[in-house]
Amino acid sequence: MGLIDFCLDGSSGDIESILNIQSKKTFADLIPSINQIDSQLLKGYLDKHSSGVNYLKSGLSGNPLTPPSPTRGEACPERSRRNKGEGDIVKFINILRETFPYVTIDLERGFSDTSLTILDESDLVLLVMTPDVLGFNQVKHYIEEFTKHHFPLSILKIVVNMSTIAHSLGKERIKSFLKQDVFFEIPYDLENVLSAVNQGIPVVIKNSRAEFSKAIYQLADLLTTREDLYVSEGKRNEILLPPRRDQNDNLMGQNDKPTELRTGVREMQDTEYSTIATQE
Repeated sequence: MGLIDFCLDGSSGDIESILNIQSKKTFADLIPSINQIDSQLLKGYLDKHSSGVNYLKSGLSGNPLTPPSPTRGEACPERSRRNKGEGDIVKFINILRETFPYVTIDLERGFSDTSLTILDESDLVLLVMTPDVLGFNQVKHYIEEFTKHHFPLSILKIVVNMSTIAHSLGKERIKSFLKQDVFFEIPYDLENVLSAVNQGIPVVIKNSRAEFSKAIYQLADLLTTREDLYVSEGKRNEILLPPRRDQNDNLMGQNDKPTELRTGVREMQDTEYSTIATQE
């Protein structure tokens, strides 16, 4: 499996700590050679964890697809540069698809050009929330923005983290408030999670019998056996929504996109524990 950290906010690098990996290469290092990279060369940029996960962080910051303002007398380069940046990411994702049967990309919660490009290429989005009023409000706002950008709700699945914590709001209240089913729940297991994170060992390896680990195994089983969860580009086109982008733009690489492999994205809530809970 490919695991890519495209968080451009302060949470970037959390996966490295959880897996106890010190990355030497990044996606930013790969960009100059993106047209020459194939599956074999890509592996030279990835850090392979003992669990079998192949990891790479973006090495980008801010919103790298938004170009600087032109100086006086220059033509505005915004569209051409933005297309180039989007095209590099799409090419990268297509190489990942050719290399791994499953690709997971970790995104910050937001709609930067980078995030929009990755969401365009995704067959499934897992949106992680905590079962409290703040979590409700954040997820409600995200879903509103998600639909404003013409992404179909059929690719979005709600994952409730720390679902068994005291005074949490239950699945039915979440469903009623968000008008969206809860896809999966991860129990509160602070002792096992913190112990594993502090040692740089994934919980599922350190203590496979922990309630948290059991839930992660169940989630992994769902994601690898339920083909109906994934909404490919072809299926999306059957949903009558206006396109967010020019689907004929060759720089987006849409015509060359494989559809039989799965790319998933996790939108992370801005809390340390929820980041931990979805990285194993």
